[in-house]
Amino acid sequence: PASPVPTIHVSSHETVVDVLATDDKGQPVHNLTRSAFTIEEDGHRQPIRSFNEYSKDAPPAAAHTLPPNTYTNTRSVPANGPVQILYFDLPYGSSYPPNTDEIADTTQGMIWVRAKKYIADYLRTMPAGTQVAVFVYRADYGLRLLQGFTTDGQRAATAVDNLVVLSVGPPPSADPIAAADQIAAYVAGIHGRKNLIWIGLPAPLPIMRDGGQSWSVGGSPPDMVRVHRLMDTYDTFTREQIAIYPFDPRGVPIGKALTFATLKSEDIATETGGAAIYNTNDFKAAAAKIVDDTSHFYTLSYIPPRPYDDGHYHPIKITVDRPGLHLTYRNGYNDEHPAPPDAVLKVHMD
Repeated sequence: PASPVPTIHVSSHETVVDVLATDDKGQPVHNLTRSAFTIEEDGHRQPIRSFNEYSKDAPPAAAHTLPPNTYTNTRSVPANGPVQILYFDLPYGSSYPPNTDEIADTTQGMIWVRAKKYIADYLRTMPAGTQVAVFVYRADYGLRLLQGFTTDGQRAATAVDNLVVLSVGPPPSADPIAAADQIAAYVAGIHGRKNLIWIGLPAPLPIMRDGGQSWSVGGSPPDMVRVHRLMDTYDTFTREQIAIYPFDPRGVPIGKALTFATLKSEDIATETGGAAIYNTNDFKAAAAKIVDDTSHFYTLSYIPPRPYDDGHYHPIKITVDRPGLHLTYRNGYNDEHPAPPDAVLKVHMD
């Protein structure tokens, strides 16, 4: 018998960065070329390996319809982004146990009732062809998918309308990091940009760099298991091109300065290529702006200069040769490749 043929396996890592380019009026800038961009990692210029301009100006494709008397329970996901993921990160009540402080519960409830109303109003008027999914997380029952990806704004709005915003169940036991991993797994089959509109307080899970600060309080040592889990989660978000838009449902604060949670939200948005939404009561316009801003962007990639993962954080800087433009992109990444999430997470969704 013939001897087996040796096989040489070669792999290389590619860093992909989405870039939103706007002018001084906040309008998207079209027709920039590859040569207009310069990208640096750790202060060193990198050759641009691939370059694409994405625009959603073309009319959306017609919705797929099934033949008469044909039905399916399949929840398909879009092939390409950008897609919008509404993530309601609800509090476990203002009082604990629930319903022991009526005033606090009423205040908290009013915040969320208003937020979901205006988000639902936007969904009913969202542009044709916009792909949106709705998730909800609460510490007493975990993550739930309220509405799989759909271009039917009325259908998505109904899911938000029916959302129960305050806890009535057992004590908190769910894991918010696992919930974020599950969302990443659910959208893993979608090529391109995903916008995670994270509605809730406190700020979404904090960014971790090189196993650093865990935002512990009272001088207690950091929980390094949590730190590394968070690093893995954000590494997965980087790989899946998930940009986070932290969304403060309180609106304009009355008699209060912006808090430390606001600074964390800005950090999370900057590091993932999104934008923090706070200090506004116009939730409908804020949601519309996210969708409008990401209807046109550029995607650049390059090969990192290291042959192996080094586990460290590497800053990214992108410039363009046209003065007066504003660029939004994720500012760096941890050079790690976490194990892919269990495939079962893609289909086992409550």
